[in-house]
Amino acid sequence: TSLGQFIDTLELTTAYKDGQSVAARITNAGAGTLGQALGLTKDDLIISINGTALGPTQNRLTIYKQIVESKTSDPITVTLIRNGQE
Repeated sequence: TSLGQFIDTLELTTAYKDGQSVAARITNAGAGTLGQALGLTKDDLIISINGTALGPTQNRLTIYKQIVESKTSDPITVTLIRNGQE
């Protein structure tokens, strides 16, 4: 029902590289979960949403605003890394 619930359901955590936030790690995508239904797997790293990198906090705020202001029918493009491959 909310973006916060979505984040909690997928059990997203922040992934770091050299001390900098670079991605959101999916930690809940097992059998029968929302993550699995969306085609995600455990340990996928979401690196951008709608072309905006997840790294800096300001970018995450921009992404949040874009999502909450979008229509339900608007597509959301997610770029992720799975098994080291984008």
